[in-house]
Amino acid sequence: MRALLWKEFRENIYKVATGLGVVLLLHILRQFEVFNRSFDNDINGWAPVIAGLSAGVLGMDAFAGERSRGTLEFLLVRPVSGARIVASKFIVGAVGLFVIVAAFWVVAYATPFALNLSPYGARSAVQTIAEVPWLAMVYAWFLPALVVYAVVFVASAATENSAEAAGAGCIIAVVALIFLVLVVQLYPGFLYQRTAILDLVSVVFSREGDLFRIATRGDEILRRTALAGGLVGAGLVAAWLLIGRFREITFDRRQLVVSGFILVTLAMTVPRLMPDDSERILPIGSLHVGDRVRDLALIGERAFLL
Repeated sequence: MRALLWKEFRENIYKVATGLGVVLLLHILRQFEVFNRSFDNDINGWAPVIAGLSAGVLGMDAFAGERSRGTLEFLLVRPVSGARIVASKFIVGAVGLFVIVAAFWVVAYATPFALNLSPYGARSAVQTIAEVPWLAMVYAWFLPALVVYAVVFVASAATENSAEAAGAGCIIAVVALIFLVLVVQLYPGFLYQRTAILDLVSVVFSREGDLFRIATRGDEILRRTALAGGLVGAGLVAAWLLIGRFREITFDRRQLVVSGFILVTLAMTVPRLMPDDSERILPIGSLHVGDRVRDLALIGERAFLL
């Protein structure tokens, strides 16, 4: 196992170093007031870009790279179980992903936030981020990034090269999006329930009260951890099967292109075909704020309109 981990470390170190280099560049640029203000206004955009790209880059080459180089068969015939191969690849990539996400939030917290931020959301978002402990924020963002990494990791086990793995990962993401859209269309109240599924993904689109709750409350952290762990576990089993018993099953570029067009078409058309005459299910105690509906939540000594 140690030899496998060392092999994966050598093959992934340049990817992690590149991610850390980008984060270091952000830190240098944040020393300039103009860029620092722009970064703080868009911090909720920078975070998913850094985490998502890192997850994709680390996951797409796991098995597809071995196939394209012709080394996967050699690796599998060695006296090492497929489970150990999968585990070593996933562990090294997951650790690298955590390092990059943690480094990004070090940069976010290390430089003082700009004072003259846009009053339309950015200021309150930065104030909330400043109140969340660094480690809690890192973990809140690492969990959804880890799920994305697991998705691309599985896609890599069923494709011939890294580009196809990235495309397959995007297709899986579209399938998940279609599923969520259908759930919301069939049950509008789903968006107003604090489910582990929503909490896992809503950190990317989180309003301030949600972010504070997701990142700091112990029960919310446990629920998100359990859900992410279950998804990752399922992904590892799928990858193990795809490089073992179903090793001959792979998806080529033509299949991915056709599937992508079909799924994008479904994503654009299915929600518009669903009936929209059902009334929105509102939570008890909701408040009407303008034309939007917000839920009032009390967290500790703070009150948030979610």
